[in-house]
Amino acid sequence: MTDPKPAVLMPLDDLLLPDDVGQKLRIVGFLIAFDTAVSIGVVTYGETSLLVNFSLCLVEADRPRLKSLLMLIGELEPADAHPQGSVELYSATPEAIPPIPAPSRSAVLNAIVMKKVDDMDMRAWEQSARLQSKHLMDRHNARMVSKG
Repeated sequence: MTDPKPAVLMPLDDLLLPDDVGQKLRIVGFLIAFDTAVSIGVVTYGETSLLVNFSLCLVEADRPRLKSLLMLIGELEPADAHPQGSVELYSATPEAIPPIPAPSRSAVLNAIVMKKVDDMDMRAWEQSARLQSKHLMDRHNARMVSKG
């Protein structure tokens, strides 16, 4: 069950697996594959693809279209806690422009919130996410120094 702590803004390219498993994250990426039988999809941006379990946030009438840009909030969990999707979900698409890497099989984002954000400025979002991460790390380091 997801707890009420805020989600960390996380550009997909900044994910560290398996270190980030257990974190509540807010990610943005393009939906490139979806298996309706198990509500598992793949989102990608940059050089990273991630498996996403949409079952908690999906309404059939509002199912996202492929190539939609989505903002997702959820907990990153071990992949073995989720049903396996079709073989196509785990494939890279090197012929795509730009090439799309295969998603990691070690983790799945268990999405609880999904929002279509097709007009979002991804560069600005990534910059904001990285600034927030730096700020949080600086605060953490300052606390550690003051305790030490």
